[in-house]
Amino acid sequence: MTGVRELEAAYGGRWTFMDGAGGGFIALRIGRVSAEAQSRGLAHVVCGADAEELIRGLEAQYRLEGRAVPASPRRQESHLRAVS
Repeated sequence: MTGVRELEAAYGGRWTFMDGAGGGFIALRIGRVSAEAQSRGLAHVVCGADAEELIRGLEAQYRLEGRAVPASPRRQESHLRAVS
């Protein structure tokens, strides 16, 4: 199961994470986002009702930035299941 620690390990260099008050997860971007970048869809905060939804949102942010998407915890878990 993906939790805050796994999210921090995968995305912690650019985001910090917390559990949502009503469940799910919240990611807060480390650093500022310019008005121009915001107009392209970059966000200061990404939320998800579960880890899967949050990861999809984070991956979209990386793509908008033109950065390589890091290996997400869900991909790592899928790989470990396939190898076992």
